[in-house]
This record gives sequence, C-alpha cells and structure tokens, in this order.
Amino acid sequence: MDKNWSKIAIITDDFVREIYNDWAMSLFGSFSKNIEILSVPPGEQSKCRFQVETLQDQLCEKRFDRDALIVGLGGGVVCDLAGFIAATFLRGVDLILVPTTLLAMVDASIGGKCGVNTPQGKNVIGTVYFPKQIIFDKIFLKTLPPEELNSGMMEMIKAALICDNELFRAMLRREPWEKFIERAMEIKKEIVTRDPQEKGERRSLNFGHTVAHAIEKLSNYQVAHGRAVGFGLLVEGALSFLRGFLSHEEYGSIKELLTQYKVNTKWGYLPEEIFEAMKGDKKSKGERVRMVLLERIGKVADFGGEYCNEVTQEEVAQALELVGAL
Repeated sequence: MDKNWSKIAIITDDFVREIYNDWAMSLFGSFSKNIEILSVPPGEQSKCRFQVETLQDQLCEKRFDRDALIVGLGGGVVCDLAGFIAATFLRGVDLILVPTTLLAMVDASIGGKCGVNTPQGKNVIGTVYFPKQIIFDKIFLKTLPPEELNSGMMEMIKAALICDNELFRAMLRREPWEKFIERAMEIKKEIVTRDPQEKGERRSLNFGHTVAHAIEKLSNYQVAHGRAVGFGLLVEGALSFLRGFLSHEEYGSIKELLTQYKVNTKWGYLPEEIFEAMKGDKKSKGERVRMVLLERIGKVADFGGEYCNEVTQEEVAQALELVGAL
C-alpha cells in the first residue's frame, strides 16, 4: 500500500472487532490519521439492506469523501457488505479486503462479487466491484471455531470438484487441509480472470450453491453458508449422477468425502419448497431453474458455454431422495 487516504472506514463485525481492533488500527494507522471502525452483528442476517443503509448513513455523518478507503475486515458477510458499500458510496471509493475466515479467504474475498440478501433470495441485490488489494494472513485461522473451518472446507471441496481431480483425491485421503488453501484460491482467481462478469464459465463456481441458497433462504438465513453449501454439493452431485455424467464410483467418493465432514441432510423441507426457493437463483430464467452439473470430478459440464442446465422439480426430488434428505 503506497497511498494515503483522507479517511478510512474499517467495516467489521462485533466478534472480529473485539479480537482484532488493535491489529487493524496498527496496520492502517500509517495510511490515515482518521480511522473509524464500524461494526455489525456477526452472522448472515447482517448481510441486508438495513445494515447497508446504516453503514452508509454513518459514512455520510462522518463526512467521508471520494478520497476515502473502505476496508472489509471479516468473513464473507463483511466482505460482501464492505464491497457493496465501497462500490456505491459516492459512486465508488477504494476498497481493501482483509478476510478473516477460511471461507472468505478461498471464496468471498476473491472475484469482486458483493451485495446483500433479500427475503426473495440470496445476493439478489449487488454488483461486481474489485478491491485494490486483498490482505491474507493465516493468523486469523488460529481463532476460528471448527464450524467455521468446516464452512471453508466446503468451498475448497467445491473448487476441487469443478476443476482439480488430484486436489479432490488429496482431500479424500484426509491430507492436512492447510495444504489446499493456495490451490483453492488459484482456481477461483483463474476462473474469475477468464470470466469476470459471469457470462459463462464463472457460473461453474456456483456448483452446489443453487440448492445451498435455497436452504439459506428457507431458513431465513439462520443456516451458515458453508453448512448449506455442503448439502448443495451432495444434492447437485447426485443430480450429476442421475443425469448420467458422474459414475457410481465418482458419486460415491463425493458422498464419502462430505460424510467425513458430517454434512447435514435432514433439513425438513419438502422438494417443492426447495424447488420454489431455487426459482430466485440468479441463473434461473423465468420459472426455469438452472443448475451447474459435473461432467466428471474436476470438470463442469459446459452445456454449450452456458455452464448450467435446466432441472425439473422431479429431478430435484429424486436427488434429495438419493442423498437421504427425504
């Protein structure tokens, strides 16, 4: 960082602020004499329009200008909020992201996507706005509870499933998860570089997320993103098998790996409820639900450059039955 900013707003959550307030002030104190730390309650429910409005009002009240810097210090929720605010405040100010969770490091902080959830769906309101810099520090991983580490693992498993069979096999052998971080990050960066605006290939990063976002929506965002993604990987892997892409052995190995992480399959929602919730997915066209499917482990079916394909409620019900969700 070689720039001084008029003011810096560090957006974080209450939990991260309590642990890393002094660390953040020390790191960014040399780049501005005016630093404000703005925090929101931890959890997915803070990724909403109310918190965006509250934070934007605080920036206005504290007279932030176009030479200001927004810092997102936290997990995926904070990275998305900070990015959306930086993109929209005064039509765009500088942004730096400091991901503090495994999930944010390998997924949420990379690629520029930012936005908020609504009662109608996950990430319905948002944009693509790239940070000036992303600061990674594995020191943050030392304070993460097992649940948060598992959430990050689900995104790393997704990266392996869509792009790297050897990485998947290493995970299946239960090699240390720390070895997978850099490769998972590389996979997302490579795909985003080729398709920054999600016109085609970038949709592959959404594998497992059509079902996951539906579960999050139905739970009113009470379910952690990583837990929902684990279930989504299982169901969308089952659909890939039922479509005749994955072999029985490949599907079995996916199920074996996710079972090692105790992925929950009992959510209590009916197939028609899940299917209806999926209609709000960004890949959907009208009432047609479209989903990313695997051609094999390590490769997504491209469907003529669309990287997703229409699925029916009957197919979703069959996949839910196969994974033991019904």
